[in-house]
Amino acid sequence: MESTQSKTIKTLGIIIIIIAAFATFSNLMGALAFAAMNPESNQISGPQSGIGFLWSNYVYMCLIISALGITTLIGGIQLMKFKNWARKLLIGTSIIFVTLIVAIDVIMIQEMLNQTDTLLFIFILVATSLVISIPFLFLIYYLRLGRVKNHFA
Repeated sequence: MESTQSKTIKTLGIIIIIIAAFATFSNLMGALAFAAMNPESNQISGPQSGIGFLWSNYVYMCLIISALGITTLIGGIQLMKFKNWARKLLIGTSIIFVTLIVAIDVIMIQEMLNQTDTLLFIFILVATSLVISIPFLFLIYYLRLGRVKNHFA
């Protein structure tokens, strides 16, 4: 049982490393492309709607997600070495990431409710957010299990 659990944790670490590297790279490239195509998009001029706020801060959001990705990448590498601080770091970054997804969803749904024919887009937004959030929620649950905690120093 011990060896199976250890292999599961190491495999989870590898999966986290791959996903975090992809998230970091894609968000850095997204921020770079958006900033290059819209050099004045981050200049706020007066009150904005929820969607306007998201677009005017898109580069910052990409950079925040990239920072979370780098942090998660470090956590994944150290999780494979059974470091307890890495387990706690991954739990924390997962909580922050799910919170960000919910906050962005709330802003976008509030904006879409003011428009017509947006029910399908709201459904797609919520479904996509669930698909993205469920692995993070599973990670939080799994890393908090007593039998998993016992493997970490």
